[in-house]
Amino acid sequence: MNLEREVYIIVRQFVARVQELAQRAALLQVEAALNVAAARHGSRGITTHTRTRPARLANRSQGDLEALSLRLVALIEQNPGLRVEEINRRLQTETRELVRPIRELVSTGTLRFEGRNRARRYFVVPKRAPLGVVRLPTTGDRPAGQVAA
Repeated sequence: MNLEREVYIIVRQFVARVQELAQRAALLQVEAALNVAAARHGSRGITTHTRTRPARLANRSQGDLEALSLRLVALIEQNPGLRVEEINRRLQTETRELVRPIRELVSTGTLRFEGRNRARRYFVVPKRAPLGVVRLPTTGDRPAGQVAA
């Protein structure tokens, strides 16, 4: 065989081997990047956009919303100053489930809040007697020995 031909074959084999190694290295890097991204995204894997929208809540009946509102008010009455994260943990809900009931309870004056964003704490507004309603003492309200005037 001609020396020039031998060199040509050896160079071609060398180039082919370098290309193969470069492809394997690139595939390993892509695979590693996908595994890291999959680990960040949990079992969802890689998506084409950066943020996935959570599934919509099913339409809840008025009864479901009222029941959640009652549970919410009872919890906050017993534990004033709870944040949404704490409420979620205790009621086993998600923040998006509480948005509407909290908004309605605040707008009706049942709840009030202090703070902003994640530091927002909720309190139950004490009920007041309606204006013009006066509670008259009954005999059971007077200490013993007092006579009504």
